[in-house]
Amino acid sequence: MIGVERIPDRQEIETQGIWGKRSRKEVIVVVTAVLIAIAALITVLIVVVGKDDEGTVTYSRPVEANITVASPQQELEILRASFERYPVSQGYLQTISNDVWDLQGKQEDESMPPEVRAAAWIIHEDTVNEYHQLPRRFALATLFYAMGGSSWTRKTGWLTSVSHCEWEGVQCAGEHVFAPGAFQRPVSDVSVLDFHQNNLVGSIPEALVMLDGIQELVWGHNKIGGKINSEIFRNMPLLQEIYLHHNELTGTIPDDLFNENRTLDHLYLHGNLLTGALPAVYCEACPTCPENLFRFGLDCKEVACEILACCDPYDVCFD
Repeated sequence: MIGVERIPDRQEIETQGIWGKRSRKEVIVVVTAVLIAIAALITVLIVVVGKDDEGTVTYSRPVEANITVASPQQELEILRASFERYPVSQGYLQTISNDVWDLQGKQEDESMPPEVRAAAWIIHEDTVNEYHQLPRRFALATLFYAMGGSSWTRKTGWLTSVSHCEWEGVQCAGEHVFAPGAFQRPVSDVSVLDFHQNNLVGSIPEALVMLDGIQELVWGHNKIGGKINSEIFRNMPLLQEIYLHHNELTGTIPDDLFNENRTLDHLYLHGNLLTGALPAVYCEACPTCPENLFRFGLDCKEVACEILACCDPYDVCFD
C-alpha cells in the first residue's frame, strides 16, 4: 500500500510511466499477466460448502498463502473481482471507480457512499496488503462507514493497520470454532460480529455478504433500520444465529433467510417495527426443529405467532 509504495502523480505517469521508460506494449503485457493471476486466485479461493454422509455441515477452502499485493491498482482490481461473486454486491462495480486516482481522499468525505469511502481507505490509507485480507477489511470498513462507526460505543482498533481480528467486536475463525474438525477455514475468516448495544445506526450494507464465514450476528439493542435484505443472509453458508432484536427494522420477515444447508437456528427480531406473519416456511421443519430454525424472538402483537407452538419449544414470543 502507499505506506510501502508511493503512488506517482499524474505528471510522472504521463512523462515516464509507472514503471519508468518501458514501452506501452511492455506495460500492457505486465498488467494483463497480473490480472490473469488475480482471476486465478479468486477462482481458487471460492468457498465449498456441503453436508457429509451424516448430515454435518462441512466447509472447506484451500489454505491461503500470505500473498502480498504489489500496487494500489492491483488492490482495487481484487476488490472489484470480489464484488462480482454475489449479485447483491455487484452494484459496487458502478459506485466505486476503477481508477485509484478518483478514490484519493474520499475516505474522509462524508458525502460519499460508505462503500466508496471504504475502498478509498483500503487503497490509500490501510497498510495491510495481503491478498486474502482485502475483501474482509473492505466489508468491515463499509460497515463502519455505513452504520455510524465514528459514534460507536466500542470501536477500539477499527480502521487501523492491526489485524481486523483485533478490531473490537470482531471474532475470527482462530478464536471461535463452529464445529471442531468439521471443516478447514482461514484463521482470519470473520466468524462473529458482536455489536450488541453499540450505537449502530442506518441500514445493513450489502458488503456484509463478503464476510461469508459469518456464524453469528449479535446486533441487538441498536438503531438499525430499513428492511431485512434476505439476499445477504442466505449467501452466508455457515450462518447460525441472527440477533437483531430491539432495533428499528421495518417491513415484513422475508421467507428466504435460510441458506442452502439450512444452518440458521436462532432468529431474534422482537422489539422492531416489523409487521405481518412469520412465513410458514420456517414452520415446515417442525419435525426436525432441533436441527433447523428452533429459537424465535418475535412481537406477538405485530407478528402472527400462532406457529410458534409448533416451531419454538422454548416458547420465546415477546408481548
